[in-house]
Amino acid sequence: MPDLIRSHVKTMAREASLQGGGDLPSGATFRTWWVRFLEMADVRPGARVLDIAWKTSSMALHLLRMVEPGGRIVCLSFSEEQMERLRAEARRFGLAVEGKIEWRVATLPQLPFEDAQFDVINCAAGVRHLQVPLLAREAYRVLAERGRLVLTERLLSGTPRDRLFVSVRRAFYRYVRRDPEEAAAVFYTADHLAELLQQAGFAQIFIRGLERPRFGGSLVLSLVRAWKGAEG
Repeated sequence: MPDLIRSHVKTMAREASLQGGGDLPSGATFRTWWVRFLEMADVRPGARVLDIAWKTSSMALHLLRMVEPGGRIVCLSFSEEQMERLRAEARRFGLAVEGKIEWRVATLPQLPFEDAQFDVINCAAGVRHLQVPLLAREAYRVLAERGRLVLTERLLSGTPRDRLFVSVRRAFYRYVRRDPEEAAAVFYTADHLAELLQQAGFAQIFIRGLERPRFGGSLVLSLVRAWKGAEG
């Protein structure tokens, strides 16, 4: 493992244990996930990165270290209330850190950016809450040529138990946890997600499962990378 990646793995693992990581993986899976994410995203100094945040700004904060000097981090949320929580989280690391990140609020179907603005777009554990066809189309538009869309999400494993799992999970979050966002979550199989990304224009898609299926064989934590144009 390159020294830079090893350093970031240790730093993020230590800080994630202190601040929490929202829906990001934890425990033994964390190290594997973060190493694979760094390999797939290939974030380098000077890179322009859009982080589509869901519940936590931790990814934007850690990627900030990697794009300096000369890079750009934009943290995007889909509501003012959520954005304030994200900024408050970043503020704990100091106003200087908060000020280095661009904070934007937007709603689909259109992201508030010109074409070809980013080298990397990241969305960690928020895919199930978004309209993937719209997100994929807009991500393709605002990515530069050879840009990468990197997603982290638990994907359905394609077994007969999937439908039962989704129904039980939806009822649990609707009636027990009283969490309408999670009750409305939409999960995808790897094949379905890849098809939606291809329809948006992405030609090279790679999906890697990072653990054994959870919840009776229904969900697999997965990393997804989609390239715009030729990989290289």
